[in-house]
Amino acid sequence: MTDGRATSTDRFVERVLTHVPDPAAARCVIGYVEDSPDQAAIRVFHDVTLRTWTRVPRSAVLHLERMTAAHGPEATVVWIRSDAHVEPSPTPTTHGLADMLDGELLRAWEAEAATQAAARTPQREPERAPA
Repeated sequence: MTDGRATSTDRFVERVLTHVPDPAAARCVIGYVEDSPDQAAIRVFHDVTLRTWTRVPRSAVLHLERMTAAHGPEATVVWIRSDAHVEPSPTPTTHGLADMLDGELLRAWEAEAATQAAARTPQREPERAPA
């Protein structure tokens, strides 16, 4: 940079700004991309567990760029229009966790907690009636 300007433009900047001249008109979703079952959208999984995702209409996608990864799978940055209507995945994992905590795990925890509380509670001798 000799005159205060960049000597080259990063490829993703050029591609994103080709579609929207104002950077505020774009936002990013980062994760692992696959085609959505309805073909009008893609799904971007939030992490490697693949339990939650965001459904993004293909028409809202401005640019996709793979990130390099030192460890684990490579994620993708997806630039989309900031006014795009995206849909989060249903949250069956939340319901599964609630079911699990409502079952044997919760009962075992409650029993152990009661045992520990009883062990910490000082035992008092019964009061004797005055003679």
